Amino acid sequence: MAAKNPAVAELAEKMNQVLRDRRGQGEDGYPLTLKRLADLADPAATDDLRAKAVKHKTFTGQVVRARKKDADTPVALAEDVDRLADSRLLLEWALEQTCTPKAPAQPVDKLTKKVDEPLRKPLTDAIERRVRANALPATVDAVELRNKTYLFLKRMPPPKPPAQELAERLIAALRSQRDSGPYPVPLQQLLDAIGADKKLVKKALTHEVFRRQVIVAAPKDPEAPAVLAEDRGRLVASRKLLEYTLASVCTPKKRMAGIGTLKDEVAPELQQDFEAALRRQVDESTLPDSVGVVTIDGEFALYRTALAPEASFVLAAKLLDDLRGRRERGRLYPVPLSEMVREVQPGAAQTLIDRAVADKTFKKQAVVAMAKQAGAPAVLKGDEHILAASPLLLEFVLSITHSESNQAIPVTDLKKKVSKDLQRPFESAVQDALTGFALPAGVGALRIKKKDHLFLMRDVNAAGPLPREDLPVAATPTTLAPPSEERAGDGRPALDFGTAFDEAFTRLDQQRGSPNFVSLVDLRRELPVDRDTFDRELRDLRRAGLFSLNAAEGREGLTHEEQAAAIREEGTLLLFVARKPRGSEDSTPGFIPKHTNPS
Repeated sequence: MAAKNPAVAELAEKMNQVLRDRRGQGEDGYPLTLKRLADLADPAATDDLRAKAVKHKTFTGQVVRARKKDADTPVALAEDVDRLADSRLLLEWALEQTCTPKAPAQPVDKLTKKVDEPLRKPLTDAIERRVRANALPATVDAVELRNKTYLFLKRMPPPKPPAQELAERLIAALRSQRDSGPYPVPLQQLLDAIGADKKLVKKALTHEVFRRQVIVAAPKDPEAPAVLAEDRGRLVASRKLLEYTLASVCTPKKRMAGIGTLKDEVAPELQQDFEAALRRQVDESTLPDSVGVVTIDGEFALYRTALAPEASFVLAAKLLDDLRGRRERGRLYPVPLSEMVREVQPGAAQTLIDRAVADKTFKKQAVVAMAKQAGAPAVLKGDEHILAASPLLLEFVLSITHSESNQAIPVTDLKKKVSKDLQRPFESAVQDALTGFALPAGVGALRIKKKDHLFLMRDVNAAGPLPREDLPVAATPTTLAPPSEERAGDGRPALDFGTAFDEAFTRLDQQRGSPNFVSLVDLRRELPVDRDTFDRELRDLRRAGLFSLNAAEGREGLTHEEQAAAIREEGTLLLFVARKPRGSEDSTPGFIPKHTNPS
């Protein structure tokens, strides 16, 4: 029996001690390969002594080796089997044992066969955990091939799968397009530019490399615009995406689409941001010139200007939107149809206006007092009672009914001029005004042969007497020239501006329910003088303490017409006129006949 060699046991114990000393040094210091362990324990030990020491029970009883028959296997203390399985050292060692230049990538199950049975399950679990957590060592990488995970050493990478190579080429082309060309860009344009193999396109677009770095607005449609992932905000607010969604849903038969419909055309993860960006563009009036918008039933509807809906429908929608805005913001309401057209679409032909008013969308939501009358007032459906009682309607009906030879019209004749649905409430409103002495300032009333007749105050003494047959022609009185054409000595119009202004203010204020708040837009229209004269005369009325001006600041969305009509003083935009209290004196200068109850 051979004598025992105490040097073998001594070296075995030294190696155990080295392992114990180094287990706290981290992954770079522990575990170790068997050769490195022997060098640290006794650099001078012979190969024969080392070979015997690793077989000695002192050593084998306290350690675990990846593969016992390998002279340079990774090794750790027996209680650290899981740490060995999860170590970078063991994974790199297994790859070195398996990978070759001809087969640089190896599946996980082949790698685990390189270790002894006790370590195979822990090693498999450790590798799968690292792959899921994207926590492979810096020297190792993974690739999906044939639905399996393959690992390889980065110093010896496998050829890239064709789908991955195409994905990376697409990404590079997209990055170049962002730097030098129109962007976002349709995905198909990128595919055409690089000459992509059609057989690989689907795999490339679903490859993780592509999905991680690129956003396609509608992944299943190659015509959808695409951007790099970091440009998501640029995509949802882009003209390209808006035009793409409109082109996807609009047809010659259905030319408009709501924001909800457009939103559904993009990927779910983009929908909320796309909707917010689109509504912001509509609110700020920053839509591209290739896109139009109208409001239908309170919701925005967009269309391509190259495939616009009927012009009459667009005008009808604009008129409805203007009516809503006027009612909500307290502007003139009811409002003459002609004034709305002048504001929303200046220069519209009468035939177009007629078609717009006859459009079923408009007729369903609005009421015009008189058909085919451009100056007839209009309101939204549900506000017929406001229209019927409006001074604007009464004065308009009188203005188109009276004549030089018949200036006082019976109420029963007036009601026949308005639409049938308005006749009864209109007549009732007029009768209430007669009974309550509440006719508009511009309207007077007389009883003739027991019937109430109404007339316009401006007709009082406005027309010269009719020629008498018994007088020579030269003796026939002539009609006076319009007051605005007469001039005083200082160049000012002979028109009594104060009286005319006060009457116009009263009339307009009553049309709005007498809030003592009238816009300069409406007042300027009522007085036939130039702007300099108007502003000068109004300044005199303010200095006399009769009227005041109020600021427009704080009122959102002033129109160009409102901005033009306003007076700017010390940086403040003054737009609204109010009458100041005048004590006990009559607040309406000039002669205004009072209606007397005929009963």
